[in-house]
Amino acid sequence: MSPPVSVFLATRDDAIAQASASEGDVSGLFKFGGITDLEMSTLFSILAGEEFDFDRHEILPLDADTRDEIYELPEQLINCV
Repeated sequence: MSPPVSVFLATRDDAIAQASASEGDVSGLFKFGGITDLEMSTLFSILAGEEFDFDRHEILPLDADTRDEIYELPEQLINCV
């Protein structure tokens, strides 16, 4: 079972603040039950119309010291939606 997920629009600093429980300034906070980073990467390849390739589509967490992992969605994925 995957952990709960929150999706929001924010600057990198505000996202880190949100994930550190200091309530950063985020827009459109949407919480839902789990989706894994692999599923999000697979969705990225589907929306881009490309065969899945880890080197191209893998979404990795930011290297930030926070209570939650933060994944920054690539601009190419955001532009597909």
